[in-house]
Amino acid sequence: MNPSDNEENRSVALYWDFENLHAGLVEAKYGECAYTKPDNRFKPQEPLIDVQALVELGASFGPVAINRAYGNWQYFGRYRDALLQSAVELIQLFPPGASA
Repeated sequence: MNPSDNEENRSVALYWDFENLHAGLVEAKYGECAYTKPDNRFKPQEPLIDVQALVELGASFGPVAINRAYGNWQYFGRYRDALLQSAVELIQLFPPGASA
């Protein structure tokens, strides 16, 4: 097999750990532990992630075959339009129960 053939058939899968990605940006903007404070974490979150830029970065490596973002979408509704416009499939993760 020619190495260039392999590159031509390559596709990209994007799996977003959305809450952790967002948390990192919150802490970069507001300081360490800013996201983990209960009064910050459990409320609608301000949009800090440039969704289109990340999708374009992924697409620069090849056609995007899978594009899924995992998170508790109860708090990330402000991202919904940008994610759906970029063809990101939203996967709901529920928070662990009291026994977790």
